Amino acid sequence: MKFLKYVLLLTLGLLLAAVLYILIKFPPILAGMASKTMCSCVYVMGRTPESVVEKELTVFPGLNWARFEFIDSTSVTATFFWKTTKSIYRKGLGCTLLAEESEGDVRKQNPGLPPSLVFDPDTIAWPMGNRLPDTTVKGVDYKKIEVALAEAFEETDSGKPKNTLAVVVVYNGQIVGEKYADRTNLHSRIMGWSMTKSFTNALVGILVKDGKLTIAATAPVQEWQQDDRKNITLNDLMHASSGL
Repeated sequence: MKFLKYVLLLTLGLLLAAVLYILIKFPPILAGMASKTMCSCVYVMGRTPESVVEKELTVFPGLNWARFEFIDSTSVTATFFWKTTKSIYRKGLGCTLLAEESEGDVRKQNPGLPPSLVFDPDTIAWPMGNRLPDTTVKGVDYKKIEVALAEAFEETDSGKPKNTLAVVVVYNGQIVGEKYADRTNLHSRIMGWSMTKSFTNALVGILVKDGKLTIAATAPVQEWQQDDRKNITLNDLMHASSGL
C-alpha cells in the first residue's frame, strides 16, 4: 500500500509540474502569436476580427480564447491568461510583435523601403501584372481542375475546417485555374505562413547559385556582433536552428 501511495503521489506531482510548466511557458507564446496574427489579418489584409478568430486562430487549441484590444488603428494587444503582448502595424512593413525593444524604438526604425513602382497591372502579363492570355493551355484538363478547386473549398468536417482562402494553379508558367473564398479576390493580401519559408529558400538558392551569397557566412546583423550570436550563420537561420 505504501508503494502504491508513493506512486500516486509521484504521478500527481508530475501532473502538477506539467500543468505549471504549461501555464508558465504557453501564455507568452500563444499571446504573441494571437496579437501578430490579428494585427496582420486586420491591418494588412483588411479582414474583420471576427473572421480571424473563426479561421486563423483555430489552428492551435485555445488560441481563439485570447482577448484583443485595438489601439489607434495601428496596433493590437492580445491577452492570454496572465500574459499580454502587443503587435504594431507600419505601412510598407506590415506588423511586428514587440519583444525586446520598445514601441517607440521600433517605430523610429528606417529600413529604407524601395520606391513603389507606378504602372497599370492590367496592362502587363502575369506574373508581373494581371493580364492573362485568352487561349487555353494544351494538355490541361480544365474540368478536373475545377473539381479539385471545388474540393479545396468544400467544408466536410466542422470540427476540422479547411478555411481555404485562395487557390491558384500554375502550369508551364501560366495560370490554369483559380478560386477565392467569399470577400477574397486576386488583390487580397494573404498570410504566407510556412509557405513563406519555401519562397525564402528558393530566393536564397538563386543568390547562392549566382555567387552573391554564402550560407556558411555569419549573419550580417550588427546587433549580434557583441555576444555569442555573432556565431550564428545564415545556414543556421535557414534551418531554424540558430538557438534563438
